[in-house]
Amino acid sequence: MHHYQCEKCGTTIKNATTPNAQGCPKSFPHKWHKLGPVGDRNYQCSKCGTVIGTNATPSAHGCPNGFPHKWSKL
Repeated sequence: MHHYQCEKCGTTIKNATTPNAQGCPKSFPHKWHKLGPVGDRNYQCSKCGTVIGTNATPSAHGCPNGFPHKWSKL
């Protein structure tokens, strides 16, 4: 399983294969970006939904929904 994030709308899902392109609320089709294996260096902010992949604990700075980001490991 891998996490995928749509570069257009920010939707994040986990799937064994590349997800379906239908249903992007921003603009058809979804544009999926593979983040990495589930639980492997992927973090999501519970405030804004941003997902990043990093080897270190992500920075709390820059959350558009108010400082700080609240990261949790996916």
